[in-house]
Amino acid sequence: ERNELIKQEKALRMQQLEELISQQKQENQRLKEETLRNRIETENKVFAEKIATAQQTKEEKVEIKTLLAETKLLSRKEALEQKEVIRKQQEETRRKVEQLKIARLHMAQDDYERRLREEMEAKTAKEKEIEQLAALEMELIDRLRTKQIEQQKAFQQLEAVLTLGSSSPGKGSPIKASTAKPVLAEPEEEDVAR
Repeated sequence: ERNELIKQEKALRMQQLEELISQQKQENQRLKEETLRNRIETENKVFAEKIATAQQTKEEKVEIKTLLAETKLLSRKEALEQKEVIRKQQEETRRKVEQLKIARLHMAQDDYERRLREEMEAKTAKEKEIEQLAALEMELIDRLRTKQIEQQKAFQQLEAVLTLGSSSPGKGSPIKASTAKPVLAEPEEEDVAR
């Protein structure tokens, strides 16, 4: 009996396993069919989208071609309109350049005349200063000569007094006159100024 029970259990297990395998096969088949159906639907959708895209692209190409033609005509028209504007602008630019050149020439001439005038004024002022210095120098030389003459006269007077004093009798000791002449010193700046 025990063996019979084992056989029955084994047969039951085998039956359950076969049923499980069968169910698994059915599930796999279902998944496979579903996958195939989804793939076909996807391919059909992609194909339809490609057709639609191709049609749209074709229409867009036609539209773009038309737009390009219109743009070309418009650009040509604008170019013709701008040509006259550019010509006028160039003419105005040339006129302004000529005016600027003339203004710069006038400025350069004015600057040259101004610098020449300043140089002449500076030269005149320098010559005047040199003349004043020369006149001052001559005046100082004349003063120096006058001072030397005055000193020479004073020395001669002093020498005469000393000589006269030594030849006549006087009270006390006789005055001895020095035979050496005093050396004339250069006049000081204060004397020259006076």
